[in-house]
Amino acid sequence: MLGGAIWGFWHTLLWFLSSVYAGLELLYHIACFLLGTVALSLIIGVCYNRCNDLVVPVWIHFVFNFVLTACAGTLMDMMPLFTLLYALVAIGYGVWRRQKSDANLGWVRVR
Repeated sequence: MLGGAIWGFWHTLLWFLSSVYAGLELLYHIACFLLGTVALSLIIGVCYNRCNDLVVPVWIHFVFNFVLTACAGTLMDMMPLFTLLYALVAIGYGVWRRQKSDANLGWVRVR
C-alpha cells in the first residue's frame, strides 16, 4: 500500500502543472487517483509475486494507461469507475486469500 501511495504522489507535478481541474474537482481527481493507484499497486504486487517477472507489472501499467486514454468519456468520468473496479478486485483478492489461508491452516472462523 505504501508503494501505491508513493506511486500516486509521483504524479503530483502532473496534477498541478498540466491538469485542467481546479478546486474541488482537483481534490476529487487526486483522491480517486490515489485510491486507484494503491489498489492497482496491490494487484500488480500480487501478479509480480506469482510470476517473478518484471514484464508483468510493466504490462499492467501499460494496459491501465492505454485503457484509461482509449475509453470514451472524460478522465473525470472514467477515473472513479476504474478506482472502484481496482478496489473491488484488490479487496476481493484479499478476502479470497484470507479464506484460502484459513482453510489451509484448518482454522474455523467464529462469527
